[in-house]
Amino acid sequence: EQYTQLKHSQAAVLQSQINPHFIFNVLHTISLIDINQNGESTEITHIIDMLSHLLRASMNQKKYIIPFELELAYTDEYVALQNIKYCNRFSYIKEIAPETLSLCVIKFILQPIVENCINHGILALPKFNGYIKIKSYLSGKNMIIEVSNSGAEVSREKLIMLNDGMNKNLSPEGSHIGLLNVNNRIKILFGEEYGCHIASSNGTTTVTVLLPQNSDDD
Repeated sequence: EQYTQLKHSQAAVLQSQINPHFIFNVLHTISLIDINQNGESTEITHIIDMLSHLLRASMNQKKYIIPFELELAYTDEYVALQNIKYCNRFSYIKEIAPETLSLCVIKFILQPIVENCINHGILALPKFNGYIKIKSYLSGKNMIIEVSNSGAEVSREKLIMLNDGMNKNLSPEGSHIGLLNVNNRIKILFGEEYGCHIASSNGTTTVTVLLPQNSDDD
């Protein structure tokens, strides 16, 4: 019992020490060392800058609604980091309707979907180079975002389970937890008529996100 209490206390101390301020200071120090040793910014500096940017955005709890243009910028950085990690195993394609850039979305709704594209689609096929595609357009009073990937398909049984879970607003658990979380956040904020749907066939999986045209980020 004493050992268990010690472990919990130790964990609490470590958690309090490894705070965001500490993390950013360490990342900044690494960047400075890299620049000093090489005389200029390198790919390492660029990676650290992108990671720091994403960390700051994720830890900012004051802004939940942001312009779609900014959400795309965060996604660009996340994809770039993943492509570095996986040695450029996938291409990144965007077909963005200009009129959607100023519309507002929930922060970090694309990143979990893109993560699923990589883990469950592209990386599921060994030695396979694929693509991730993000498309946005307007339809009536709605904004549509489609996130597609090549690679392993989602089984019919899994598709039924996921779409049924999103329709019923079930709590996320197991695999594809990010997709269900995104769907839940959209429904909570915008209503039951909005959310996500997933389809998969002919080597392509697409998550369609339905949002209202909302330009108010207050």
